[in-house]
Amino acid sequence: MKWIKYLSMMVMSLTLCACTTSKSLSLVTSFDDKVTITLDTTDGYDIKYRDDLLTILLDKQVQMEGVLVSGEGVEDFLNSLRERYSFEQAKAPFVYEWCEEQGETMILCPLQYGRLALVFSSLQEHEQVRPILERLSFSLYD
Repeated sequence: MKWIKYLSMMVMSLTLCACTTSKSLSLVTSFDDKVTITLDTTDGYDIKYRDDLLTILLDKQVQMEGVLVSGEGVEDFLNSLRERYSFEQAKAPFVYEWCEEQGETMILCPLQYGRLALVFSSLQEHEQVRPILERLSFSLYD
């Protein structure tokens, strides 16, 4: 009987340790575009939005910063960045484009074609930023 209690306590503790946490921000642009950005905050990650700047932190250290771009000129803006820099495409965990220049990474996340996008930058290389992107998800709402 002692072993059963011990095993059940071990299973409960393992179950509790395997939990993940997340934080969501619901944002509305000046063009009335609406998006919810969710970050898996397990392991010390956090997401903040202040003064139109989206910041992703790990243990209170800035990992990535981004801006939400909306309106009818979004695709023109993204195309101007594409002309200026050499972007590569990625399809996981969502479709995005990225480029590295002098150890910094820029990421384009089109959320609604021609209407809404997130543009991130990081002082880290893409390989260091990828695990952060895997923690992000987006959903549009009316």
